[in-house]
Amino acid sequence: MGAADPRLLVRERLQERREQAARAVVDGVLDDPKLSGLDKQTGMLRAIDAAYPQVTAQLTVDLPGSPEEAGDLSWDALRQLAAAHLGDSSGIAEGAEPRMDTGLALPPS
Repeated sequence: MGAADPRLLVRERLQERREQAARAVVDGVLDDPKLSGLDKQTGMLRAIDAAYPQVTAQLTVDLPGSPEEAGDLSWDALRQLAAAHLGDSSGIAEGAEPRMDTGLALPPS
């Protein structure tokens, strides 16, 4: 096993015994006669949170304020704007001309 990340080793072992682990987490909580109804609910909510963690992200986007300002941007400026917000503009060939037949329209202001 070596000097691997302990979490990785735990994940590998859990994968090997995934059915038993799931039974222990779910059935163990629900079937324990010593746990109150509230304790069972709390245990299940913790299991759900562990299995399906809530993820949030915050994003700030700087875009042209009007269609006129967007129209004034050069193609390279539009590519840079896309790369800044999408993370990659490699799918847009360098020096390629924009396609204006996308059917997209700006919403009315």
